[in-house]
Amino acid sequence: DLLLRGRPLVEAGEWVKNKPEAFSPEEEQYVRASQNRKNKSRVFTTLGGLLVLLLIGGPIAWLGNAGVTVPYAWSIVQARLHLVEIREPDMAKIPGGKFQLGDVEGLGSEDEQPVHTVTIATFQLSQHEVTFEAYDQFVELTARKYSPRDENWGRGRRPVINVSWDDAQTYATWLSQATGKLYRLPSEGEWEYAARNGSNQETWAGTLEESELGNYAVFGGDKTAKVGSKQPNEFGLYDLSGNVWEWVEDCWHDNYIEAPKDGAPWLEGGGGDCGRRVIRGGSWYGINPGNLRSSNRLWDTTVIRNGSLGFRLAQDTS
Repeated sequence: DLLLRGRPLVEAGEWVKNKPEAFSPEEEQYVRASQNRKNKSRVFTTLGGLLVLLLIGGPIAWLGNAGVTVPYAWSIVQARLHLVEIREPDMAKIPGGKFQLGDVEGLGSEDEQPVHTVTIATFQLSQHEVTFEAYDQFVELTARKYSPRDENWGRGRRPVINVSWDDAQTYATWLSQATGKLYRLPSEGEWEYAARNGSNQETWAGTLEESELGNYAVFGGDKTAKVGSKQPNEFGLYDLSGNVWEWVEDCWHDNYIEAPKDGAPWLEGGGGDCGRRVIRGGSWYGINPGNLRSSNRLWDTTVIRNGSLGFRLAQDTS
């Protein structure tokens, strides 16, 4: 059941006692019901769901989904009552426009063809890759069983690694529920538009010149670096080239024939394989600047985790 117990119950009881004005009558009854577990079955159906509905401001059907635990639900309650401060990403507004998506420079492979014009609506993209400190908070608050390894490189402000596409989706869903703001993975079109600095068509995120790549990208080393260690591009985005490969929403397609022209994620249509998802940007590993090009694309399965894979988040502006 979703009644409170243990430390969450103690914290909620103290909050009701010391800050009763922060709770509605229904919310206070829910906490009281948790304290009086003899009545838990009766009050859970009438009050427990109502509390979560009031706090989240939307449907509560997700509480019945597989994998949604009591700690997960309580983390949402804590966040909505401001009992904990959620580490949200710093977002940069990316103005919409048109650009050429694909291997404009002729340096890539067939999966980057054909080059085509894409129109991108204004959106927001996190300035940095999601960090260990942000992801670790999610793991701790939800009592998640899987905690990604840091390969003994350190955690904190380094980009989280060893996270699958499924892990990234779960984190985005939780962050959306905890904050009341919709977070998601960017589409492939949005990602490349941001990396190319819009219509400026930059070959690497931040520059057209390979000789300047070291100013903007972490690569050719033996581990990740703290996010923001290099210069940002003109949109204020760091590490789009290098540091870690980044998951995007799109399913894998072998080329851009029939690709959407509006920047939406390309899913099943056109022979897409949604068991494989696109990764972008290159990583700390390897010395080939070609891997860090704005148009370069690879794929991994949705469950793969490794030390060069991370992600960043996007938001709609409307």
